[in-house]
Amino acid sequence: MAIIMVGAISLIYSAFSISLSERTKQMGLLKSIGATKKQIRHSVVFEACVLCMVGIPLGIAAGLGGIGITLHGISGLLLKLWSEDTPLRIHLVVTWQAIAIAVIVSFITVLISAMIPAAKAVRIPAIQAIRQSDDIKIRAGKVKTSGLTYKLFGFSGMLASKNFKRNRKKYRTTVFSLFISIVLFVSATSSVVI
Repeated sequence: MAIIMVGAISLIYSAFSISLSERTKQMGLLKSIGATKKQIRHSVVFEACVLCMVGIPLGIAAGLGGIGITLHGISGLLLKLWSEDTPLRIHLVVTWQAIAIAVIVSFITVLISAMIPAAKAVRIPAIQAIRQSDDIKIRAGKVKTSGLTYKLFGFSGMLASKNFKRNRKKYRTTVFSLFISIVLFVSATSSVVI
């Protein structure tokens, strides 16, 4: 459960972070006409709540449908594990407590994921956000790549290497999100042989 929650937070955080970095200029304009940090933070939280109102019911419906189809598909295999004389029926039971826990955990996950980039967004001064001067910092000599990179990976590899050197924070976030996605995928698709 903890791995899934960390994975969900990192993926949703990445989505909000990308969304807010694209809207930095808009937030700078809002600050310049008098929007407070609290108002900007509330707008991000409101956006997260609207996404929850749509995403959580759809996620619960898809999850229940998926587990129902899975149980229907594997019920024959499970019956073979027990003796055929024993009448065993497998059916999906959904309690309101399970739904409530899923809603609460999902809502908290989305709020945590939205608050981290929102806190970063409110710290940027209005003029800096409008100019977007802090997005990419390039120091002399830091973006140079070796000829070996070009020989091994071609132009695309050289460009990717330069982009990594320009903005390491976004690169780390992307790598971490990809790592968590792969861990979740491998965990979900692995099978246990009994």
